[in-house]
Amino acid sequence: LTLKQQIAGKIAALILVPVWLGFANILPAYNDITNQQYIEYHGTYSRQEQTYKSREKPPERVEIIQDGKKILLYLPAKWNSEEFPLGEYYGTIWYSQDSRIILSFQPDN
Repeated sequence: LTLKQQIAGKIAALILVPVWLGFANILPAYNDITNQQYIEYHGTYSRQEQTYKSREKPPERVEIIQDGKKILLYLPAKWNSEEFPLGEYYGTIWYSQDSRIILSFQPDN
């Protein structure tokens, strides 16, 4: 391959890899919406403060234990600590099955 072809191949890879990764992240949510795959969980859930080392903040996570198995769920990007405070709570969470994004929650009083 010529130098021009090698450079073109690297540029194409730099463009296609992020597109593919973005598609891989969107596909589970698309499947949830298309197949209406929503789960209702009633029990204990907790949200702890996260630490991270990279420049980019990771998605906020909430932990539940369902059928003896720890499952990490993700808060929508626009939610904040006031809407879903840190700590351990008991209540109901509705989330999408494949993408594990929290759709709604209601703490028990």
